[in-house]
Amino acid sequence: MNDRTLIVNHSPKSIWAEAFRAFRTKILHSKKGSIVKSILVTSAGAGEGKSVTVANTAVVLAQTGKKVILMDCDLRKPVQHEIFKKRKTNRGLTNVLNGECSISDIVQDTGIPNLQLITSGSIRFNPSELLDSDKFKETISSLKSQADYIIIDSPPVLPVTDACILGSKVDGIILVVGVGKVQPEMALKAKEHMEIVNGNILGIIINHYENFVEQSAYYHYCENVEKAAN
Repeated sequence: MNDRTLIVNHSPKSIWAEAFRAFRTKILHSKKGSIVKSILVTSAGAGEGKSVTVANTAVVLAQTGKKVILMDCDLRKPVQHEIFKKRKTNRGLTNVLNGECSISDIVQDTGIPNLQLITSGSIRFNPSELLDSDKFKETISSLKSQADYIIIDSPPVLPVTDACILGSKVDGIILVVGVGKVQPEMALKAKEHMEIVNGNILGIIINHYENFVEQSAYYHYCENVEKAAN
């Protein structure tokens, strides 16, 4: 990871940072249903730019003065500690879920005002079971009382069940669709998987991920996945 990953922090006047701020406006002024405090950001498959989107979304929300906690719930291939240049430790979310420590032991400052980070913790053989536990429900509930927004990174929807488990437990879901990285029918399938678990899909981000690496990105918010697939 390099400094361009947190584009909203390192290049705040860029068109890409402005695109994230436009997305932030959609979140802050969403009129879809009840109050949304916990938001899962996921994708159909790997390599669509999901984790970078999670990190930048958390930063732009924190820049408004909102208290934000970013949770790395990708318990298989976590990367948020790399994005925020934090040393990977054996204390993180999995350790709380296993009763080895408390939430207060794992919340880290990121160096960005109003933004804290919870890393994944030590890798376990049963990530789906941990995320589907009563302890995880308690953890989310506790964090929501401590912050304005909980932004969650997860594995992609189609390869494993983790994202669907998380989708059933959060207030809202954002799907990242990487142009050139996923077929439209796969994006629709991911949407259907979330609907099966009664996930509240707020919208999608269409991400030209390959161009993002070359500093040429475009993000767009839509009302539903069908628009992205057509």
